[in-house]
Amino acid sequence: MDNHRIDRGTMLKGVGVVGAATALAALHGPLPAQAAETDVWGLEGTWISTVALGPRTPFQSLSTYAGGGGVVTTAQTQLRGAPGRPGSISSHHGTWARTGELTFRRHVVAFTFDPTGTPTGTHTVDQTILLASDGQSYSARGTMTIADVTGNVLQSSSAGTEHATRITANGMRVAGSPAGQ
Repeated sequence: MDNHRIDRGTMLKGVGVVGAATALAALHGPLPAQAAETDVWGLEGTWISTVALGPRTPFQSLSTYAGGGGVVTTAQTQLRGAPGRPGSISSHHGTWARTGELTFRRHVVAFTFDPTGTPTGTHTVDQTILLASDGQSYSARGTMTIADVTGNVLQSSSAGTEHATRITANGMRVAGSPAGQ
């Protein structure tokens, strides 16, 4: 049976290599995700909003924004889009991006269906979002487009106004908030 012993010089060389690697990693600085959490507010997280579309009764929606730029939105409404085209609508899926310190763009698409469940096309919303300075609410305006299954635009109009509030867990720091808030 071999008896392996490491002499003091070999051990110190190993410790030196690990120490140098650690020092180089420390010089690299924080990871981008960590830096983003400490700079300014973002949209990451889940929001509840009230959407007002002209004379229609306002309705609520939920939107969840992912750190990589994805967003999923669902609303408590039936599609009442193009005249004579009642039906239902799927959740919206799409992307968002920061355009300024407190401004963002959002582009989402949903599938539309007639009352029997047959696909009728898509519902697209493009918005500009203005985040409040405390990062806990936002307002949005934009346009919506309803297209048939072949992509022909049936209706394009204002997406109305949206006012959203961040949903938080009691006592927990909000994801994407500046450090210490």
